[in-house]
Amino acid sequence: MQRSAAVSATFSEPLLPASVSASAVTLADSNGSVDAEVDYIAEKRQVTLTPKKPLAEGTKYTVTVKGGDKGVKDLSGNPMGGDASWSFTTARSATPTTPVSQARLVTCLASAMYWEKYLVTYADKKQWWANFWAIGAAILAAITNVAIWQEFTDAGGLTAKIAGSVVTVLAGLCATIPRILNHGELAGAARTLRPQYGAMIGNLVDLIKIAPNFDREEAASVVHDFQLIKEKKDQLQDLSHKLLGEDGTDLTGVDDLEYAETRILKTADAVKSIEEALRRQ
Repeated sequence: MQRSAAVSATFSEPLLPASVSASAVTLADSNGSVDAEVDYIAEKRQVTLTPKKPLAEGTKYTVTVKGGDKGVKDLSGNPMGGDASWSFTTARSATPTTPVSQARLVTCLASAMYWEKYLVTYADKKQWWANFWAIGAAILAAITNVAIWQEFTDAGGLTAKIAGSVVTVLAGLCATIPRILNHGELAGAARTLRPQYGAMIGNLVDLIKIAPNFDREEAASVVHDFQLIKEKKDQLQDLSHKLLGEDGTDLTGVDDLEYAETRILKTADAVKSIEEALRRQ
């Protein structure tokens, strides 16, 4: 199925239009519900789901039409006996036809090796900040809830009242900052991407091992998948922070392919060995 196509279902009898809603007819992937507009075409007895943005490629989706009191009903108000659902998988984008060179595979491998390792550092840093603000909010909230603190602010004059107000405001800020900066969500996204880079490393190594006799279409498909992972990684915030390799080399912006080729290959022994093997062929 195409990623921008609408999903429709035709019923054997007319439906009560008011019963056809976004809560009665849903679209979901493995991560949960997907925003979609629900329409009912009475003359065709057809319910249509139109995603509010293009669906992800190569992804399984499930449509559910709910029965019961909160589900769709016929014109007499009779509900379906139970939920009905079916699944479909969206099409993948066409594989790039540009030939893939051995050097490109090696460069992609260098980048994948880097991010498979350093996304852990990024995720740990984000999680540390998420924990820091959460603990700070909890401590400050606990202080303001202690009985003696209330007595102190009530009887301690203007200074005590100001101190109480400041602590209360700080507690609120500590609780709000992680939600604004999305530290926890970013840490989770980085940890999700890491095994994807790990699988990509295996695919790239398998191709490089048989170079230069690898299947060109398969290589193009692997590089295409690498680019999709890279696009997700590029959506993470604060990746511009300096990250250093084991030898102290500044690896910021490493998956720029030219940068990866000139810098990362100096710090990844495994990739250097592969490159040397290619040169000997």
